[in-house]
Amino acid sequence: MKRKFKKKSTPKIRRKAPYIKETGAGIEIHCPFCHPPHVLRIDMPSPCGTVLELKAVQNLFQDIECALCGGKQGTLVRIGERYKHIQDCSPGKHLYTVPPKQSRSAKLFWQLPSFLHRLVWTRIGKKVVELSNEGTVTGYAWDKV
Repeated sequence: MKRKFKKKSTPKIRRKAPYIKETGAGIEIHCPFCHPPHVLRIDMPSPCGTVLELKAVQNLFQDIECALCGGKQGTLVRIGERYKHIQDCSPGKHLYTVPPKQSRSAKLFWQLPSFLHRLVWTRIGKKVVELSNEGTVTGYAWDKV
């Protein structure tokens, strides 16, 4: 005797913008599907099964000159008014959206031997970087690695 099993259908997804409510303690994000609406949290699914998704979206560009390597091939992203490749095309060079704060200690440390740079880099996780604008050195700063 053969039994027929029903195929489980894949769940369908519905999306709707959550309700955002300002309270004295901050901002609360409420479920758009339930009445009364309850608070949604990013770190765990709610009892009704609603999951709050948070996505970062970035525009991609092509055929534009990279500020780091000067190449026009590949896919680039916009950083301020300039563009850079999404892969690391120039190791050791960075375009900062918010540059690190200049530091006198970083300027002094820059002049020390490279083995001390590696020691600080591996132990503390910070590296001294040279800040420049259009090829001109503007200062030195500590950067997290």
